[in-house]
Amino acid sequence: MKRISYIITDKVISSKHESGYAIHINAVINRLRDMGYDVQTYIEGDRSLRNNTKLHQVEMKQSLLHKLIPVKIKNLLREILFRKSKQQQKNRIEEFIRETKPEVIYERQTYGNTIVADLCQKYNIPLILETNAPQAEEQKVFNRDSLLNFIGKREEKHSLEIADSVIVVSSELKKYLSQSYHIIDDKIQVIPNAVDANWLKKMAAKNDSPVTPKVIGFVGSFLKWHKVDSLIRAFSIFAKSSALDVELLLVGDGEQKQTLMTLVNELNISDQVTFTGMIHHENIADYINNMDICVMAASNWYGSPIKIFEYGAFGKPIIAPRTGPVLEVMEDRVDGYIVDGEKELEAAIREIFIDYDKAIAIAKHFQTKVINEYTWTKVADKTAEIIEKNIKVA
Repeated sequence: MKRISYIITDKVISSKHESGYAIHINAVINRLRDMGYDVQTYIEGDRSLRNNTKLHQVEMKQSLLHKLIPVKIKNLLREILFRKSKQQQKNRIEEFIRETKPEVIYERQTYGNTIVADLCQKYNIPLILETNAPQAEEQKVFNRDSLLNFIGKREEKHSLEIADSVIVVSSELKKYLSQSYHIIDDKIQVIPNAVDANWLKKMAAKNDSPVTPKVIGFVGSFLKWHKVDSLIRAFSIFAKSSALDVELLLVGDGEQKQTLMTLVNELNISDQVTFTGMIHHENIADYINNMDICVMAASNWYGSPIKIFEYGAFGKPIIAPRTGPVLEVMEDRVDGYIVDGEKELEAAIREIFIDYDKAIAIAKHFQTKVINEYTWTKVADKTAEIIEKNIKVA
C-alpha cells in the first residue's frame, strides 16, 4: 500500500469546518483511501480543535494602544509572532514525517510557511503542492498586508520551486503563478473543484421543477467578495417591478449578515427574504432542492466555486459571475447565465422567469456535464495520476 502524507500547516483550516475547503479536503482524502492509498494526515486546524485552542492567529488585546497602532504595524507584529511560533510546528511535522515514512507528501499550501517544502528537500521526498490562491496577494484581501509581505512572496516562490508538481483550481491561477514566479507550465496542473455526485444525485432525484419559478436562492458565506448585497438589490428591483410572488432564500452565515439584513429592511422586502443561518453541509441539499433559481453573484478571479457544481448537480438554473474560473467550466446560455454586475444579474433573473423551460434545458445540460466531469471521484483520480507519476520518478 502506497503511503501518502497529507499536510496542512494553516491553523485556521480544519477538515471539521462547515466550509468549501473542508469539503475539498475530506473528499480528496476519502477518495484516495478508497483507491487503496495509505493516507496519513497532519492538519494543524484539527490539532487546534483537539487541543481546544483558538483557530486563528495570535490575537492582540483590544485597548486604546491597539486602536492607535497603524494597521500595517499591527500586521507586522502579528506576522513576527507567527514566524516565531513556526519552529515548534517544524519539530512536530518532522516527527510526523519520520513516523509515517511517506513515499510522497501532499501539501495544501499555507501563506508564509515553507516547513513542508524544506523537509521534503531534506529527506528527498516528492512534494505535490496544492495551492488554491495567490497566497501573498490574498493576504491583502484579509487585511494582512504587512511590511513583511515581500517575505511571504519569497516563501511562496520557494515552495513552488521545490514542489515536484503543483495543483491549482483554475487556469487563471496557473497563469498568475507561472508569470509571477516563473514556474514552468508543465509543472502546474489545473483540477477545478467538484461535487459529490452520488450524494447529490440521490437528493436531486426528489426535485420536480415547477412550471413557474418562485424561489431564488444563494448558498455560501456572507463575505464581501460574494456580493450578496448585489443579489438582494437585484431581487428587490425584480420583485417590485414584476409584482410576481417571489422569494429570496439566503442559506449561510458570515461577517456581512447583519449588514445584509439591514439592507433587506431598508428595501422593504423583509417578508420576501429568508435568512437561514448556518446550515450543516449534509443538510444543504434540502435547501438547494427548494430553490428554483440558484445564484452566485460574484467571486474572486482565481477560485473555483464549489457552489456552482452543487447547484449544477441538482439541475437548477444557475446565474454565475463572469470570471475566468467560471467560464472555464460554464458556457454562457449553454450551461447557465453568466453575468457581470447588478444590472446583468437582475436582467438574467427576468430572462429566466420569461422562459423557464429554456432555463431548465440549460440547467440539465450543465447537470450532465457536472456529473460526468466535475465530481470528487474525478478530482481524486486526476490527483492519483499525479501522485503515481511522482512516486515512480522518485
